[in-house]
Amino acid sequence: MMRAIFLGILFCSVLASLQAQLPSLFVNDNVDRLLWEQSFKKPDFSYHTALRSYDRVMMLDSTQLKTPAFMRHDLQPLMDLNSSAYYDDSVTFHSRSVLGLGYSSSYGERWDVDLALFGGIETEPLFSELHTGTAEISEGYGKAQGDQQQLSFWDINGRLRFQASKEFRIEVGKAKNFLGDGYRSFFLSDNAAAYPYLRIDTKVWHIQYVNLFSWQQGMFDPYGPSNTFENKFTSTHLLSWNVSEVFNVHLFETIIWQGQDTLSNRGFDVQYLNPIIFYRPVEFASGSSDNAILGLGSSVRIWPQYEWYMQLALDEFLLSELTNGTGWWGNKFGVQTGLKGKDLFGQKGLFMQGEVNIARPFIYSHGSPLQSYTHYNQALAHPLGANFREYLLIAAYDWDQWQVRGFFSFSQNGMDELGRNLGGDIFRSYRDPYQTFNNVIGQGTRVDTYRADLNFSWILDPERDTRIQLGYGYRQYNGDVRNNSIHSIQLSIRSSMGDGYR
Repeated sequence: MMRAIFLGILFCSVLASLQAQLPSLFVNDNVDRLLWEQSFKKPDFSYHTALRSYDRVMMLDSTQLKTPAFMRHDLQPLMDLNSSAYYDDSVTFHSRSVLGLGYSSSYGERWDVDLALFGGIETEPLFSELHTGTAEISEGYGKAQGDQQQLSFWDINGRLRFQASKEFRIEVGKAKNFLGDGYRSFFLSDNAAAYPYLRIDTKVWHIQYVNLFSWQQGMFDPYGPSNTFENKFTSTHLLSWNVSEVFNVHLFETIIWQGQDTLSNRGFDVQYLNPIIFYRPVEFASGSSDNAILGLGSSVRIWPQYEWYMQLALDEFLLSELTNGTGWWGNKFGVQTGLKGKDLFGQKGLFMQGEVNIARPFIYSHGSPLQSYTHYNQALAHPLGANFREYLLIAAYDWDQWQVRGFFSFSQNGMDELGRNLGGDIFRSYRDPYQTFNNVIGQGTRVDTYRADLNFSWILDPERDTRIQLGYGYRQYNGDVRNNSIHSIQLSIRSSMGDGYR
């Protein structure tokens, strides 16, 4: 692994002299945070910060661009090299080595293209509790080959974007999308692997409207002997309105349907291509039982350097059952609220963020497991899935080419007990809940998790977020069946391939 890190440093150095723009193919929390901070400098109605990854070239002042937009050609290294030592009762080692090349270019003032080719090897994979079935999955990268000792994978990501006019932009590709102002998202996050998609952005007045049509993979029976993935599709709207320079509100909806069922081979249902209607009436009109999720989000900038934000996601909901306090299983929703700020306490470069995420049992699941809100056996929204509470605090301090970053969280989640469907597993059908009423958050096998991470980084290239990082991590698990703690030390070099923190 040390050899891989050395080669990564050399690889980065060889290509460091190439002209580059900020990367935009991969969602990256560090880069997006810096751009969010930059948007405070010139507050206006242009930035819809809930639509990550931002259009990073457009958010920069023209004086910051190294080359004119119509001449931009950028070849850049991609890397995610990590070696970790974990201590519980004994010492174990985990490593992930991912290397690749990315290419970005602009042709004229209307066309942009981004491509990324990469491959990797993961030893002693740390399988998430949300991984199900017998399929081999590398977290965040998707389908892999191998076993629990070693996984290997490769992929091609990319996008082609066409600015049809000042108001319309069309984008097709294979990548990740993130919708929301928080560290987590109940709408759509970068937790799962990349997927093919078509995205249409319409920007008129203070409004940005997004149509996102995507193609994911799931299983009919995640717990069966087969590891075969089947096609499923999602069709998503997000309408974002900057009511003022400091206040935003946005509406979200998505439909998930399987490409094949017992009645027909539907493939991509063209009726969901309608760009302006709400999908729920279409679903009822067609007599289908597709999975529908609605949402409301908002953010308020509290001058001079704070922002409050929230999300409410509704998978299913009856107001009468909620007001009666019956704990009906079908009231499936998630709530997020948070506050983040920059240059706190008069200290330039100090960023902090606090966030609370709460999800009811059974949210994101469906009668057909294939139609759960997942992709390659990972959640498309919050990584904990359903039936949990999470409280987190993030602090980062940047100075010159250095960064120290702390992440602290506490979560309480309920796992399904043997033979009882208690809504803690989003891959499980909700058709046979253990109880119709008296369902509460955290029911089932209780798991309380305390997490603390401290990372020191030497930033080699801020535009690509290329950094050498040394970190310490601590996990403590308390609950009905698990009580232990784990310490870890990590050494890594990584570029802007994504988030290594989530």
